[in-house]
Amino acid sequence: MPCRAAIVGILALSAACGHGQSSRGPDTDMEIRLVTDADSPPGLYGVLTTTATYPCTGYRIQTAVTRERDTISVRIGGFVQPAPCISGMDEARGSAYLGNPAYGTYFLRFTYRGSEDLYRMVCVNRVPTLATIRRHFTTVHH
Repeated sequence: MPCRAAIVGILALSAACGHGQSSRGPDTDMEIRLVTDADSPPGLYGVLTTTATYPCTGYRIQTAVTRERDTISVRIGGFVQPAPCISGMDEARGSAYLGNPAYGTYFLRFTYRGSEDLYRMVCVNRVPTLATIRRHFTTVHH
């Protein structure tokens, strides 16, 4: 049976964000909200938003998700400036579909620029909870 919860927690992470295709730039914080969605595909999502604003609306955060047995890995690949650049101050946004994990224990791995953070996610009574295993660039807020 899948994990279900409105919001599990917020992960704050330090990332670099810049202008142009997947470019580097000034540091910013990012929040990742773990939410469940009944829409297609149903399951758990990581919703990413930077706290810094950028001069164009629609900056996108690139992510790639892989799953091996009990480990769900999210690679944050960078930031993409929209084309055309519509003037206005806005945060960068992205999302990552984490699957529809059943009851049990899973590991969530977040990687960015060679850094890796690892969390344990336990699904009990249809509610996932997170515990920090190793943290370099993310912080979990409950």
